Amino acid sequence: MERTTSFVMRMTTIDNKYIRRAYALLGPLLACLVIWYPYGFSLGPNIEEWDVLAGFTEAGPIYFVKSGGPFETHKLRPLTLAPQAVAYALDSNSFTFWHVFLIAAILLKGVAMYALSRGIGMDKTWSRYSAILLIVLPLDTMQISFRAIHINWSLALGLLAPAIWLAAFDKKLPRIWLFISSIRS
Repeated sequence: MERTTSFVMRMTTIDNKYIRRAYALLGPLLACLVIWYPYGFSLGPNIEEWDVLAGFTEAGPIYFVKSGGPFETHKLRPLTLAPQAVAYALDSNSFTFWHVFLIAAILLKGVAMYALSRGIGMDKTWSRYSAILLIVLPLDTMQISFRAIHINWSLALGLLAPAIWLAAFDKKLPRIWLFISSIRS
């Protein structure tokens, strides 16, 4: 009898762990659905993105900007075009992966904000609100523009590093994550 109850307790603990993780994703996921519902994947690029596409068409995907290349004006921020270059390399004939990368960055940004909020002691509801506010604000169309892919990825990774630090200090993750998050930031 004792063995059965311990198995049931373990299964309940596992289910609760996955429910907590799904709860962290719920707010950002709903915010992304609300943002993408009116346009879906039919949203195309603006003027700046066509310039990037023209450069990729001429020189191929450029992951790291160097001097003398087609995007020499971006050499102070050499990884600016990396997300767009990866998306272009995956499918150069559509913008599907541009959308996928932007959605993934926004979701990661929201989940990292939720984890940071929970790490500093906010309750679940306020943590979810803070994640949704980070996704939605500023209230302009820059959120879903393709030129914002690199901005959203840098912000998402910048929020993910302290979230990993908090989780590692809380002894929920191995200490190797401290090293990995310090490299990421």
